[in-house]
Amino acid sequence: MKKILSVVMSLVMLFAFSAASFAAEQAAAPAPAKKVEKKHHVRKATHHRIIGVVTAVDAAAGTITVKHRKAEIAISVDAKTRVSAGAEKKSINDVKAGENVAVGYKEVNGKKVATSVSLLKAKKVKKAMKKAEKKAAAPAEEQESSAE
Repeated sequence: MKKILSVVMSLVMLFAFSAASFAAEQAAAPAPAKKVEKKHHVRKATHHRIIGVVTAVDAAAGTITVKHRKAEIAISVDAKTRVSAGAEKKSINDVKAGENVAVGYKEVNGKKVATSVSLLKAKKVKKAMKKAEKKAAAPAEEQESSAE
């Protein structure tokens, strides 16, 4: 009986050690190298939003010029541009010089193309300008603190 027990125990130990060594070999085996594809770096359009006063509108050329802070920015307007006054839809022909606007635009190949033009009331412009100034000041403060 002792012989049978010792044979059985030796077989159990043999299987236990072989299973452990087999698992160690599997973990040590290097993973197959992943295929690395080279992607062409395509620069995506960057989105911006400005708030200001319209200084010029040229519907024939499809441009609108907005005075934002101290600079005048010329922005192209295309058929995809959404023009609105509140919930009411408008067209570029409804935008007049001297009106307050919020313009969302993207830069594509160095050209500013409007995605949306919203006609604003004077009160909304002041609030929006303050908000925009706070947002612009926040990153500048973060950069100063990180530089130290």
